[in-house]
Amino acid sequence: FQEDDSRVKMPYWALRVWLVRLLCKHVVGYSLGVGPLESNGGRLAARMAFSAMERISARDPLAQHVAESLTSKPVKLVPDPALHLVKTDELAVRNYLKSQCVPLSAPCLIGVAVRRWYPPQRRFIPQKIRTRLSGGKSVLTDESKRLAAMLAQVLDQLVRRHQAHILLMPSYCARHEADRMMASEVIARMEQTGAQLLDVEDPALYKGIASELNLMIGGRMHPAIFAASSGAQVVGLSYNQKFQGCFQMLGIDDRVMDVVDFVLGAKVAELTDMASAAMAESNDCLQRAVTLGAQTQEFNRLLLSEVG
Repeated sequence: FQEDDSRVKMPYWALRVWLVRLLCKHVVGYSLGVGPLESNGGRLAARMAFSAMERISARDPLAQHVAESLTSKPVKLVPDPALHLVKTDELAVRNYLKSQCVPLSAPCLIGVAVRRWYPPQRRFIPQKIRTRLSGGKSVLTDESKRLAAMLAQVLDQLVRRHQAHILLMPSYCARHEADRMMASEVIARMEQTGAQLLDVEDPALYKGIASELNLMIGGRMHPAIFAASSGAQVVGLSYNQKFQGCFQMLGIDDRVMDVVDFVLGAKVAELTDMASAAMAESNDCLQRAVTLGAQTQEFNRLLLSEVG
C-alpha cells in the first residue's frame, strides 16, 4: 500500500479489496508493505481497505507503524515470505553459472539488481499505464541514465579494489519497469571489463545464485532478501521506506542508502566504501533471516488452524 509511483494506486487497491470482500467473508492483509502514504486521499483509501480485513499484518516495523495509524485493529508483524523461498541446490546453481561463463574462481562475485530512478513528484498516471500510452515502448529518462552512470563508477571502483566480477541481475522484467534495459545501461557505462548481464527468471535459481555472491547491491528489495537469507552480504539502494524497514529487521540498517541521496548527493565514494565495508564484516544476516522466517511460519500456522 503506497503511492510513490501514483496517487491513484491506493483508491485502486481499496476498491479491489472491497470487491473481494463482497465475494469472501474472510479477507486477510498478509505481510503488507504500507507506506509512504502522504496524501489525505491515499490514507483514506488505506483506511477503507483495512476496514474490509479480518486480520492485518505488515512486513516490517515501519509499515506496521503506518498501518497502525490507519486502523483500530491490531497489526501483526509478519516478515516478507520471500525469506522462505527454497533455493536451487548448489550443484545445479554452479553448473548454471559455468554454462553462463561466470568465473567461479574470481576473488569476488558481486550481484547487482538495479531499478530505474523516478525522481519524487506527485503523479496520477502509474508508470505501467504511461508505458502503454506511449505505445508500449520503454525508455530510460535522463535521471535513470545518471543513476546508471554513477552506479557504473561504483562498480568500476569495486572491480579495481577487489578484482571483482560483476553480475547485473535484473529481477522485475515487465516492460514498464525495464530492469534489463537499466542493467545493460550500467554495463555500457562501465570502464572496467568483468561485468555481465545474467538473465534469471526462476526465483529459486536467482536465490541460489545469490548464495554464491560475496555481495548483493540491491536496488530491488526482494533480491536483497534472497541474498541476505542465503548468506550473502547485502547493501541496499533504497527507493522506498520498505528497504529501511527490511534492513532494520536484518540488523544492517547502516547498509542502506537512499537512491535520491546517492544521485543528488553524488555519493559514489560513500556507496563504494559501504560495499567494501560490508564484504569485510562478519555476516549475521542469515541467522536473523531464519529467526524472522520463523515469525512468518507462526502466522501461517495460525491462519491455517483457523481455516481448518
